[in-house]
Order: sequence, then C-alpha cells, then structure tokens
Amino acid sequence: MLVAAVHPALVKASAQVLPETLAGALLIAWLVARRAGVAGALAGVAYLARPEGVLLLPLGLWRLRRARLRALVLYAGAAVAVMAPALIALRAETGHWQLSPREARLALLSGVPGATTLAEAALRNPAALLARMAEGVARQVLYDATALGPLLAIPFLLGVGAARETRGPLAVAAWFTALPLALNPSPRYAVPLVPLLLPATAAGLLALGERLGRHARVATAALGVALVVQALWMSHPFDAACSREVSRLVLERYGPGQALVAVDGRFAYGARGRALVPPTVDPDDALALARRNGARLWLTRPAWIRPPWTPPADVHAVARPCGGTFVLFEVGG
Repeated sequence: MLVAAVHPALVKASAQVLPETLAGALLIAWLVARRAGVAGALAGVAYLARPEGVLLLPLGLWRLRRARLRALVLYAGAAVAVMAPALIALRAETGHWQLSPREARLALLSGVPGATTLAEAALRNPAALLARMAEGVARQVLYDATALGPLLAIPFLLGVGAARETRGPLAVAAWFTALPLALNPSPRYAVPLVPLLLPATAAGLLALGERLGRHARVATAALGVALVVQALWMSHPFDAACSREVSRLVLERYGPGQALVAVDGRFAYGARGRALVPPTVDPDDALALARRNGARLWLTRPAWIRPPWTPPADVHAVARPCGGTFVLFEVGG
C-alpha cells in the first residue's frame, strides 16, 4: 500500500483527475471481494469507470465456476443491474448496443470498414480483428512495463510466481492487456493495471530485502525517495499549461457553464462547463453532437481536420490556443 501511495503513475493520474486510478482501485476491490453480489456490483462500477471493466463480468463467472448456481446468478445480476443504465442510454443515443461511445472508432481501427460495433467487426472479419489485437498486445505490454516503472522492474521480476497470492492479480492484468486494451493500446490505459502488478512487486521487494540483509533499510529508503521524486516530477509541463490556457480562454471569453465538445472532457471541467465527448475525432461527429445538445463551442486539433473538409457556414474558428496545437470553433449564429 505504501508503494501504491507514492507510485508515480498512480499519483500523476490522480492529480490529473483521470478515471484510471479509480478503475485500478475497483479492480483490487473486486479481487478481494468474497461475496458474489458485492463482486458483481464492483464489476459493474468498474465498467462505469472504464469500459474495459466489462471484462470482469466473464472473469467473475469463471472465478465462481465451482460455486452454486445462486452465486453465479447473483454475481451476473448485480453486475448487469449496475451496467444496464449506461448501456440503455448508449442504445438510445446511438441506435446500437455498444459498450462505449467510442466503440465505433475502435471498430474502424480494427480494420473492418463499415463496422459500427466490435461485435459487428468480429462477425464480418475476425481475422482482421485478431491481427489488430496481436499487434496491440505487444504495444500494451510495453506500456504496462513503462507504467510500472524501471525502479520497480527488478522487484517485480523477482516476485513473479513467488507467492500464490500474486497469481490472481497477474492473471487479471494479463487478460486485460490481451483483450480489451489490445484493441486500443495506450500508456494511459495501463494505469489501472499497476495495482495488479504491485502484489508481485511487493513479494519481490521482500525477497530482495532478504538478500540485501542489513542494507535493506537503506535501499528501501532510497527507493521510496526516488519514487516520491519521480511522482512529483512534472513529466508533461506543456500539457498542464495548455489545459490551463484553454480553460482560461473559455472562462474569460464565454463565462462558466458552457457546453464544450472535445475529445478530452477535462477541458470543459477546467472551464467549469459541461463536457460533451464525441465518439470519434471526425468533425462531422463532433458537430452533430454539438447541435444535438445546443453546444456553442467545439475544441479540436487541426491535425484531426483532414481536407477536403471545410467548416459549414455557421461554424467559425475563433482561437488557436496552445500555440496552434488546438483550434476553438463557435457553432451557430
């Protein structure tokens, strides 16, 4: 727990108000839950925190495969009851049964043209989907290792298989890496898996302490200081400065309470507004979302606007914050 409290990836994700740290905590809570109903509810909440959390539904049923039928029904019922409102809302908004508003984008990334859901992509061209996942697994494994960090790499390797208690968390991390995260690998999505890697890391630290003998305390203190320094070190200062600039621009020019269409909802939160996240970076999707919700502002990157697309007559670029990294549009009169 002490390592988790100062782990750089977890600290930075928490400071940036990302849902990944919450998802990681829910994964750990799910692992230690003993009652089927509680575990099922945690699986549902994990899905609400991160769509990949839906994988806990089949994983939980597998964990309970030797339990009575009542436990299986209780687990599945609790999970589906928590997930259902979000699934129904997505169905009402998009007209498709899907797990995430961005599932259409993932379906396109799978290499199956025209697919709007992952299920459709799997039915149309399973070979293309599997090829995409095979490529993504290798990248996500690298991201997982990077998120754990070089300071903890040796303890982790020493602790793998050192105790039976580490096998469950590692298996869950492996399933997440090999299935949902392989579809859209990202360093950010590795953060929820860090708590699952820490039990093996802790076992490795204990084994390393036994080998170091009387030098173990000094090594432990040095590791703790190094982790704290790494956690406090601002690794992407431009991102933080850019976020503040965009928030200040929206607040000063339009005031609080504005609905802002942007792929990253934190821009709207920083401007004390309402976040509207489009399913893709396509301008047409963003503008359709803005018009449905009566939003006045749309923030995007110029690199995402590919020719020959041109803004409609009622859409005007009004600012290019962060040195032109983003462009802010006004939608409507």
